[in-house]
Amino acid sequence: MLLLPVDLRFYSKYPTMNRISYLILFLLIGFTAKSQVLTVTTESNEACINESIWLKASGHNLYVWSDTLRLDTYLSDSVNFSASTAGTYSITVLGYTIFPADTDTVAFNITVNPNPTVTINSSANAANNFICIGDTATLQALGNGLSAFVWSPAISTTDSTGQSTGVYPALTTNYIVTVTDTNGCSNTGTKQVKVNLNPPSVAISASTSIICPGGESTLIANGNGLQFAWDNASTLNVSNAKTVIASPTTTTTYSVTATLNACNTVATTTIEVQDAPLMTVTESTNGAAICLDSFATINTVCDSCDYYIYNFPNSTVQTTNATQIVSPNVVGAVNIIVNGVGGNGCRAIENVTINVDDCFNGTPFAVQELTAADLVLVQRNQQIQVSTPVRINAVDVYNILGSRVASIAGVASNSASIDASSLSSGIYIVMVKSENGEVTKKLYLN
Repeated sequence: MLLLPVDLRFYSKYPTMNRISYLILFLLIGFTAKSQVLTVTTESNEACINESIWLKASGHNLYVWSDTLRLDTYLSDSVNFSASTAGTYSITVLGYTIFPADTDTVAFNITVNPNPTVTINSSANAANNFICIGDTATLQALGNGLSAFVWSPAISTTDSTGQSTGVYPALTTNYIVTVTDTNGCSNTGTKQVKVNLNPPSVAISASTSIICPGGESTLIANGNGLQFAWDNASTLNVSNAKTVIASPTTTTTYSVTATLNACNTVATTTIEVQDAPLMTVTESTNGAAICLDSFATINTVCDSCDYYIYNFPNSTVQTTNATQIVSPNVVGAVNIIVNGVGGNGCRAIENVTINVDDCFNGTPFAVQELTAADLVLVQRNQQIQVSTPVRINAVDVYNILGSRVASIAGVASNSASIDASSLSSGIYIVMVKSENGEVTKKLYLN
């Protein structure tokens, strides 16, 4: 005898039917030979998430389907299947025939494939997903197993069915791509492309537009840009800041690109590098050592120099004379820096070294022993007294490095006194200017 499984849900769906009749139906089917064949027609045995599949049963009078959670009904010859998650689902349908009594069962599986995932890369990402008005950004749809693409709105795309497309919106726009994978399942992705309608403003200010060799100028990009990129970076301290320091060796034009939300504006400025004067420097010793009470002469040749600056170890002398007499009072290699300054303010710089030995050409002596027919220098206490046979106009005292350390003018007498209380012991040069000219003497101050 065949036993007919009876779904109790069937009873709940038809509560008014006579249960005795069902018992008779059960007995009739149980003692009747099978004569009907149950067949099921499926629209497909695969689906995508939330995709509906039509199922059709035939060969019997009544049908009961399983998996009622994913079927729109379970007591019909045709049903619709849909699942919200991917996986493999088992479906069973029971067919009943009342006369001649018969029953049959068919079981099969339906595979639900996941919908593809999709991400959209944008070439505008580096600029906060902005493009400048009139520019184009590239969008690319990425995902596994993707086989078809449809972009919208298509009106502002270069390829509405490609995996990549160029977009050129006039205003901020959300672009949607619908993708289909090899299973036929679809999904959508969205990327917003923002449009900047206002390019930035930028102008360059320079601390100076004219420099000398070795000089520098501070450049500032003024405006509302958020990023800055300078060219000629090899002569800048940095190349991507609002403020940079330029140190060109030749006249150079600098450009800065200011960026604001993908829009660029360029400004330029030129830094002129003027020529330094051509100068040669020689010294009389040619490297040979001198004694502490000897002199060396520094000679400069510079046609375009207006004046010279001598930087000694402990003092500085500025003069228009191309010749400088020096007598260092320290032993060793004494470095003297000679600056020749041209009319444009640029300098030529040379180093001169005077070598000094611990020796004297004569015996050191006190000032009061120094006598001359035309000039007498006498040290009394903290005074240097000068006397000559003629009227004195002025007296200047220089240290051995050429710096004037004391001076008196308007003497109008044949004698003068200079306060030496602030001077240290050592060798000094006294220059006396009179109506007969200038006379200089070297003295040792106790």
